[in-house]
Amino acid sequence: AIKELKSLSLLYIDQNNIEAEGAKAVAPSIKELKSLTQLTMCQNNLGNEGAKALAPAIQELKSLTGFYIHDNNIGGEGGIELASAIKELKSLTKLWIWKGNKMNEDTKVLLKSLCPDME
Repeated sequence: AIKELKSLSLLYIDQNNIEAEGAKAVAPSIKELKSLTQLTMCQNNLGNEGAKALAPAIQELKSLTGFYIHDNNIGGEGGIELASAIKELKSLTKLWIWKGNKMNEDTKVLLKSLCPDME
């Protein structure tokens, strides 16, 4: 029923340990939230499969200005797909993704291209 909240601008799904299966379940609804400006999904143990499930939905959120997804054990292919989706978000001004994620070098390079001053 999240997708019915068409005017929702902030969505916090934090510290719920929804894991990959939860990410797969909420991704189709999140994709429909076109007015969403802030999405926080920290500390949910999403892993690579959860990140891969969220990436296409995140890419559709053209109004998103803040995305917080730290502490989810994301790396490898999941990190690359998520970074590619983030790259499409031209309105994004805040991104917190590093802490607790195991980004590989390819993902770091892609994210660095988005944020040249990032360490």
